[in-house]
This record gives sequence, structure tokens and C-alpha cells, in this order.
Amino acid sequence: MTLPVMAANFVTQEAILWGPVTATGTMLTNLPEWPLIHEFITDAITAALAGEKTTEAALEEADKNIANLLETRGYYN
Repeated sequence: MTLPVMAANFVTQEAILWGPVTATGTMLTNLPEWPLIHEFITDAITAALAGEKTTEAALEEADKNIANLLETRGYYN
């Protein structure tokens, strides 16, 4: 199989997870949990910028929340 044929048949993780781009340039995701993940990340950034938590503590909390969400939805065994 030649490289162009392989490349044409290769599906990346990004191609599976990300959907179309909106008129404003925002990429939409095919991951149903994305709105919650986005909220966890946004809350962490907001808490860090407001000085409510250190950056590390805020992101660790977001990481824990995201991991718990994905585990309960069956993404991890």
C-alpha cells in the first residue's frame, strides 16, 4: 500500500472526536460528555484566575472530575 492510499484510509482520533467547525470557527465535538468537560475546565481556569485556588489545585480538581465522569460513562475499565 502506498503512502497516499494509507493516508486516505487513516482515521485519526481527532477525526473521530471532532466534528464540523461552526461559522465562528469553533470546533464541535462528537463526544457527548464534552459540555461537562468544558465546564470543569472553565471552572478551574476561572478559580485560578480569581485567586480562589492555585492553578495546580484547580487543574487537579478538574482532572479528577473529568476522570470520574469518563469512568462512570464507561470510558475506563
